[in-house]
Amino acid sequence: MRKIPTLGLLIPLVAFAQYDLVLKGGHLIDPKNGIDARRDIAIQGDKIAAVEPDIAAARGKKIVSVEGLYVTPGLIDIHAHTFTTTGIRGAWAGDESVVPDVLSFRTGVTTMADAGSSGWRNLKRFGISSSIGRGRASSRSSISRAWG
Repeated sequence: MRKIPTLGLLIPLVAFAQYDLVLKGGHLIDPKNGIDARRDIAIQGDKIAAVEPDIAAARGKKIVSVEGLYVTPGLIDIHAHTFTTTGIRGAWAGDESVVPDVLSFRTGVTTMADAGSSGWRNLKRFGISSSIGRGRASSRSSISRAWG
């Protein structure tokens, strides 16, 4: 029997990053998956690729320590005012309203439900002035009509 030398032993193993981003050491709260513990989270592209107790730093192109911080899936603000103007002279002008894409992501909110800032008479203007359908944050609206 003849022995054939293999090149496999001569080629060094090259470690390469498997994930674009690894969040290390955060306290993950994920009710859907029943997780309330310290976890590392790996992200590849725009998807969560792995959630494990310890992901080796070498597996990520970029490592961010989130130790001492909470990590959650996107939160939902169930009572927001996102209509910044009514366009009706003398009417409430939305001075207390927020622009979803400006405020939401830095606070962990990915969905905002407008709690009736607009009504049936100015819904069209609300759609034009708000980020509904145009922003990165998901916006929803509660429309009311006064009867009488």
